Amino acid sequence: MKIFDMVRVIADKEEYRAWEVYEGMIGQITIPDIKDNCFCVDFTGGKWCFVNVADLTIEEDGEENDEFILSQLPNKNPATWCKVENGYIVNLLGEKKNKIAYDYNS
Repeated sequence: MKIFDMVRVIADKEEYRAWEVYEGMIGQITIPDIKDNCFCVDFTGGKWCFVNVADLTIEEDGEENDEFILSQLPNKNPATWCKVENGYIVNLLGEKKNKIAYDYNS
């Protein structure tokens, strides 16, 4: 999961409902980095919301490579957390933020 991937919201939470975002909605990741374990997801109709990576599932690969992701990161810093692979939040150096796969707070 990374910038420009199409994702589906798989949880219905109050903080998302406040932004009129509901379980089952599909949107596109629009910002390259992960902040507080959340991606910024843009939905149709101009809606956007920061959604926890645990509450998203990938629908369609945006097919962006690491070079492009690096070009979009703030300060072009490869140590910035920017994608989810095999249940881990990782940066472009291959470092993992979470210690247990799919437990994004570990």
